[in-house]
Amino acid sequence: MTVTETTARGLGRSPAEPPLAPAEAATRLGDWGFLAHPDLPDGSGPAYVVASISPRPTLRHFDPEAVHYWRTLAGRGTLAVLDRDTPTPLERPFAWGEIRLVDRLHVSNDYVTFGGTLRADRVGDATVAVFSSPAPLLRRGGHSQLADHAAADVAAFFARLLVAIGVQPSLERDVAAAGPLALYAAFLEDAAGRLARHPAVAVARREFATLVAVERQRLALGAPDATKTGRDILVAAGLAQAPVEVGA
Repeated sequence: MTVTETTARGLGRSPAEPPLAPAEAATRLGDWGFLAHPDLPDGSGPAYVVASISPRPTLRHFDPEAVHYWRTLAGRGTLAVLDRDTPTPLERPFAWGEIRLVDRLHVSNDYVTFGGTLRADRVGDATVAVFSSPAPLLRRGGHSQLADHAAADVAAFFARLLVAIGVQPSLERDVAAAGPLALYAAFLEDAAGRLARHPAVAVARREFATLVAVERQRLALGAPDATKTGRDILVAAGLAQAPVEVGA
């Protein structure tokens, strides 16, 4: 059974349900060291990555010893680490970028995220961390999982955004303040524009193109403020190109 098959049975929640607490997440982990739900192209947000950091390896699955992620401090992205020595209970925002689960052999399982909320607490002798987001959390590959097809697209979008931030440092604060859904909307708008400019790519990647169109429509109807803010991010970053017809 794969991690994805397991998570499809248990971790999913609707947007109306309360956030997944570490104690509840621990009951769903079983022998797994980490779980995720859902992953594009399997579904959109809300999404979760759950990791259990034990005092000693269980040797039953991938055993995380630390989670590397990004925080925004004073408007700037700062690398942070959660491990068994991190004081808990803990609740704080995490920033867009990469989440990396690392074991004792320095092997990792990686995700790419638009940001969200981290909750962590001690459950028994383990530290259980829940990274939750209203936007997708995509598998970037690693020891125990394949990469989602859209993960490379998100990582490339973030790379272009970082170039723009390098030219205009104040943009980083604005992106952080915009929130996960607005950044996700910016990614979708950027992807739609690229697909429109390269019809052959849209045909070759029909599933991805359909996903982008459906998600743009969903956000335009359900989160119009995030959609507008996402477009503003692209304009500020110098990345805004057609199309903008959805919900215009």
